[in-house]
Amino acid sequence: MGEPGRARRPWRDRLVRHRAIAALLAGAVGLAVLGAVLLVLPGVVVDHDLAGASVAAQDRLKAVNDVRTTLLQAVGGMVVLFGAYATWRQLRVSQDGLRATQEGYVTDRFSRAVDQLGSDKPENTHRRAPRAVADRGALRP
Repeated sequence: MGEPGRARRPWRDRLVRHRAIAALLAGAVGLAVLGAVLLVLPGVVVDHDLAGASVAAQDRLKAVNDVRTTLLQAVGGMVVLFGAYATWRQLRVSQDGLRATQEGYVTDRFSRAVDQLGSDKPENTHRRAPRAVADRGALRP
């Protein structure tokens, strides 16, 4: 018969491959747009602001460079904000996973305790007493 999920594996592999290609294309387009914005837009902004006034070439180049610097700082700020959001989101996911694991441990201990209540075999409960006090808060709603 084989593996139960084997028939679906090629579909998943294609999906992963298509997502990777889409991500690479999106990254390439993003870099192209960013390059165009950093090369073309500063000159357009400076020409618009000057409104046809004659300015020395050195002053115009300095103005274009200043606009380019401002745009790069804005892009850098957006990257930092995105990184902070991604970090916060990953932290939330990790906390949710930890909480689920802890609840699973409490459920497992509770199930074992119920099983031990029904058994005829005596257990050393004095070793688990300090842990039970710590878990008591988790059992209350």
